[in-house]
Amino acid sequence: MTPQIFSEFVEKVRLQLEYVSQTTPEIISACRSGEDFEVCVRDAVATVLAEIGVDATIHYEQGSHVFPDIVVEFASGEKYGIEVKSSTSTGRGWKINGNSVLGSTKEDVVDTYVMFGKTSRGHQAFRCKRYEDCVADVAVTHSPRYRIDMDLAPGTTFFDKSGLSYQQISDAEKPIDLITDYFRSQGQHAWWLSESSPAAIRMFSDLPREEQQKLLGYCFAHFPEVFSNKTNKFSRCAMWLAAEHSIVSSSLRDNFSAGGRVSMTFGERTIERVPRIFDTLRSCKRYVIAALMEASADELQNDWGFDHPIGRDKDIAWTSAAHLQCQFPDLDECQLGLLFCNIMQP
Repeated sequence: MTPQIFSEFVEKVRLQLEYVSQTTPEIISACRSGEDFEVCVRDAVATVLAEIGVDATIHYEQGSHVFPDIVVEFASGEKYGIEVKSSTSTGRGWKINGNSVLGSTKEDVVDTYVMFGKTSRGHQAFRCKRYEDCVADVAVTHSPRYRIDMDLAPGTTFFDKSGLSYQQISDAEKPIDLITDYFRSQGQHAWWLSESSPAAIRMFSDLPREEQQKLLGYCFAHFPEVFSNKTNKFSRCAMWLAAEHSIVSSSLRDNFSAGGRVSMTFGERTIERVPRIFDTLRSCKRYVIAALMEASADELQNDWGFDHPIGRDKDIAWTSAAHLQCQFPDLDECQLGLLFCNIMQP
């Protein structure tokens, strides 16, 4: 048995399901659950094997929740899989959640195909496709899962976009880390990968002031782009708050810089029209320093996108990273240096 021959075999199974639908549609429409349709597919596999005279063992246990649902073991000892999906929807879409990324119940097979059936009478239809060729994305229910789309064009799968192969993820000791790294490289935060996020969502404005300052301190430390003039400069802060702490804010920008401009005095030097964000930095200073000290140099370098090595003086390195992000027309380099040095000094 070769992958190409098995592909042709699965197509024969699909045609057998179509035959059943045309001759006895009530068998298909009686499938009220995914497990019901799995039995129909298993029977279709058995029928096709008998018709083509191929000796093989069908491994299937209803309700076992293994992946793939059906394993066909041929006389050569090679095993191939069929993952069964079904829907009672009468719509045109062919999208559905696939198996868990973690693959804790994955069977060892050469290759796997999806058999997707729509079971409502008058709308019965069936499609089959190689599993890897119809994974559109990674979504979440109670755990990260692949998202199946039978309409995907070649070259547009999640694996094509991420540069990760299905086999690479399946064989990884920590598959979640691979996917986390991919989303991070795209400037996204996979909130569903956080194992310790509180279940209840809280509003930032409802938190005690000290907790607010601690969270803002972390954001200052890890996301220095908050000092830039980018339109999305608070996006990573918002995603981190939601992902790690289940906290949302309707006006995160205001938490950093509400109130416009202030005057700040250091010794005999006063700087006028200082953006409010520097006053917020001053009030959160001890939490900024604590967050810097708790983080590893590698973590900070990755979060900052910083090319320079980070030594022992993380606060000095942070000052450089934050200073590079600053875009305040009213402040010259000397004033910025004075602000950062005086605010962050021990």
